[in-house]
Amino acid sequence: MLSVIPFEMGSSTRENGIWGEGLSFSETERSSAAAAGYHVTNFYGPVTHAQWAQGANAVAQMAIDAPLNVPEIIAIIGSLRAIVDEPSLGSDRRAELSADIDTIEVQAKSPNPKALVIRESLSSIKRILEAAATSVATSAATAAMSDILARIVHLL
Repeated sequence: MLSVIPFEMGSSTRENGIWGEGLSFSETERSSAAAAGYHVTNFYGPVTHAQWAQGANAVAQMAIDAPLNVPEIIAIIGSLRAIVDEPSLGSDRRAELSADIDTIEVQAKSPNPKALVIRESLSSIKRILEAAATSVATSAATAAMSDILARIVHLL
């Protein structure tokens, strides 16, 4: 079907008296077109944490991987343990929250904690708390969750 479209477009222009005879590019247009070379990169599959620029002459990229603040993370875990039994969280959220807390605790005790694992667990906890914030029964629990969320966002 696609090959028919250019043919039909060509037919309609000829029907309107447009034949394209005597048309050409100037020398300036030709040299300008020759100088403009672009390479298009197509990605077939998942691309994560990609940093690239296309068609840019002066690009500088810098990646800074901030070190983990393990004492702050341990303090957040202590605060989370205090609210993990909040009844309005629901059993599924409590179980997921508890598993993420356990993961972070294990990583924090490691001689070489994996920053990516800890950050993903913190992101998961953030999503759980954000979803739970609307259904928490007590204002004290809501305040505690808000405080923990702010501290987690600071670490991510």
